[in-house]
Amino acid sequence: MCSGDKFSDAYEKFKDNRQLLAIGVNCTSPKFITGLLQSAKKFQTLSMPQFIVYSNDGKVWNNKLFK
Repeated sequence: MCSGDKFSDAYEKFKDNRQLLAIGVNCTSPKFITGLLQSAKKFQTLSMPQFIVYSNDGKVWNNKLFK
């Protein structure tokens, strides 16, 4: 995660919340998606929230364009 926290830690924290239908990854380079999901899969069971992914298109943010 941008904050430096592990995706698997976030998933583990919310995995028992029965109000959630899915826990996901958004705006992330496609090259990282598989590893992120695999890191949290060890906590997943059929009764836990499922994964949902909406990746970005692989572009890299250039903040120099907005200064």
